[in-house]
Amino acid sequence: ATTEIYPLSLHDALPILKGTGMKRLSSHKSFVLLLLLVVMLTCGLRLAYACGPFTRYAVFSFSKHPDMPLEKFSGGELGIIKPAYARSYLYVSYRLMMGGRFTQAEQQALSQLWNARLDYSQDDDTAALWQAARKKVSGVTNDAEVEFYRDSGKEDYSSFLNCTPDAYRTAAKTLEERIQKFGAGSSEVKEWLQAQDQVFSNCARAGTMPPAATDSAAQLIKYDRAYQIAAAHFYSMNYDEARAHFEKIASDASSPWHEQAQYLVARALIRKASLGAEASRQETLAQAETQLQKVLAETRQSALKQSAQNLLNLVKLRMHPAQLMHELTQSLLRPEANGNLKQELWDYTILLDRYLGDSDEPVDENLKKALDAGEKDDLTDWLITFQAEPKDSLEHAAEKWQRTNSLPWLIAALSKVEASD
Repeated sequence: ATTEIYPLSLHDALPILKGTGMKRLSSHKSFVLLLLLVVMLTCGLRLAYACGPFTRYAVFSFSKHPDMPLEKFSGGELGIIKPAYARSYLYVSYRLMMGGRFTQAEQQALSQLWNARLDYSQDDDTAALWQAARKKVSGVTNDAEVEFYRDSGKEDYSSFLNCTPDAYRTAAKTLEERIQKFGAGSSEVKEWLQAQDQVFSNCARAGTMPPAATDSAAQLIKYDRAYQIAAAHFYSMNYDEARAHFEKIASDASSPWHEQAQYLVARALIRKASLGAEASRQETLAQAETQLQKVLAETRQSALKQSAQNLLNLVKLRMHPAQLMHELTQSLLRPEANGNLKQELWDYTILLDRYLGDSDEPVDENLKKALDAGEKDDLTDWLITFQAEPKDSLEHAAEKWQRTNSLPWLIAALSKVEASD
């Protein structure tokens, strides 16, 4: 970056000279040196350019987020809190001012959220992981196409995340396990990989459907193939067919995929609600909500349980936004460590955006009506008040400070008063 040095007056220069210990100038040589120094300080210097970007303005503080590195902020070094900060940073400010702390894992989760929203590149080894797993199969030397997004088919030319990184990671892990069981050169493994490549051929466009397993195939391969066919229907946007296949797998407790299939029934319903007909959206979301509650009650896998909870929050965001906002607020302020902090904070700030009209989507009228009708959670009230114009919020901020005596409300009130107040 570049630095611009502005001329200084002799009045400005003298304190600098005093700081060097030059209290007495008894010789002609010292006087000449002093004169040269004053000339240097009082004459404007030209810009010196290093590598770009070539900006004339030094950035002394950021307007939308705290100083870097952001880990210091989540670790407790708040500095000066600005109303213009994005709400995820203001949440951190509120919790720290209320005496809360974030564990090391929570600080990492916050950094991941902020880096994603600041669009900093995140290394994702998904493609390399899948390619490496494939090449452990005897005779496989080529790389497969790794695609994540698919055109929604709507008139707005939008696309959506169809094949998630987790799908490729699960496939790589399963392939490793099948190689261990059957051998890298076995027909079972080669046919498994061929079917999985066909599954992923549907990620970005219409691809190939894997054939059913033969009657002579090992039982484990039959279970895998049923799951692969269901997944291929899901990625092909055939959500009713995918749901039917996943329900069949879920009903068979002997299948190693039956718990995942219960969860994927709900995913198929939600995807159908998102991309399907508007008229049946609420009914389909209600079915997904029931299915996810069943998964949470029955599944034994902690990771799958967390995924189901996140998906249930998505359903609530669309069906019961005010209820979800209250639940998220309570969870985000609990003193216990929160293993789902990143997702919960992401969902909470999205809801706030939709309530305040700061989202690409229209204002959620149901959410607005529910929040305006009742008393807001203190965190939500503080965030809205702190970011509001002083003329609209000073009286409320001062009243809340007087009533609660809490540090966040003192900061909110102080940020809005004039010197003469």
